[in-house]
Amino acid sequence: MTRKKLMLALFLFLLFPVSVFANDQVILGGESIGIVMEYDGVMINGTYSITVDGKAYDPKQDDFQAGDVIISANGKRVASIEELNQIVRTYQEPINSIPIVIRRGDKELKKTLISVYQKEINAYQSGLYVKDEITGIGTMTYYDPIHHTFGALGHAIDPSGQAQNGLLYGSIVTGIIPSKPNAAGEKSATIDFEDPIATVTLNDTIGLYGTYERKVNGQTIEIAKQEEVHTGKAQIYTVIEGTQVEAFDVEITQVNPQDQKAIKGIEFTVTDPKLIEKSGGIVQGMSGSPIVQDGKLVGAITHVITSEPTKAYGVYLSFMKELSDSAAD
Repeated sequence: MTRKKLMLALFLFLLFPVSVFANDQVILGGESIGIVMEYDGVMINGTYSITVDGKAYDPKQDDFQAGDVIISANGKRVASIEELNQIVRTYQEPINSIPIVIRRGDKELKKTLISVYQKEINAYQSGLYVKDEITGIGTMTYYDPIHHTFGALGHAIDPSGQAQNGLLYGSIVTGIIPSKPNAAGEKSATIDFEDPIATVTLNDTIGLYGTYERKVNGQTIEIAKQEEVHTGKAQIYTVIEGTQVEAFDVEITQVNPQDQKAIKGIEFTVTDPKLIEKSGGIVQGMSGSPIVQDGKLVGAITHVITSEPTKAYGVYLSFMKELSDSAAD
């Protein structure tokens, strides 16, 4: 390479620097996110009694349980409520017995779905409450720029573990219903469903994990080891209006040593007057908000203590990072 070409190469490198991240560094989150998780089928989330020939029929007698997922009906796979309804509508007798297959945990079980025509409402009823997706609001905890993975929420969005695939979207916080003792508040937000920002591939007991493709700008921060977390002053990062991520003061009051992942490793109290005035403490939608101490990312908010909403729990960030690393494999 000639001297002139060498100088040009060095000049271009200076114009376009390459970011270098260590494996224990991530980009700090705190943004409000919209979450949509889908089931591989139609999930049963409750039952109700219906009348069959003047007698009350309770689907629980047939051993349907909340968390069961209907994966086929009349021998056809179903992926949505609409697909299930299309099959159910082909049965036009006053009382119908429809063969279905449900997934319960890792087992597939054959069951019978009863549909009954109710003249009063001109519709069929089955006695089952069902849903095919979960939609909610949470907070992004961090982005891993090395693996293009993320960690968010800090706890499971679906305790049954059946909802595993989904998308994350940007959201704008439009208001907050403050928390009060024994009454958890919540964020109100609009979700931009037109522009997904990440793909969820893992719904774990301590959060959501997956991959992202877009360019992310933000503060690079080191992840603290569990033994580095201590009682004392810290900050949480979250959005209370619009899309602006803000830092708020908290006091870590207890750290619980843990050998395995759990949602109550860190206990803290909100001390920031602005946050207390605005939200009464921790509200729904703040789950996943990063906790920072001594300039390091130590954890994420998981749950508020409803009897005292200025107090809450957090999960150690080191556990979350292990799971986001696995999402890159």
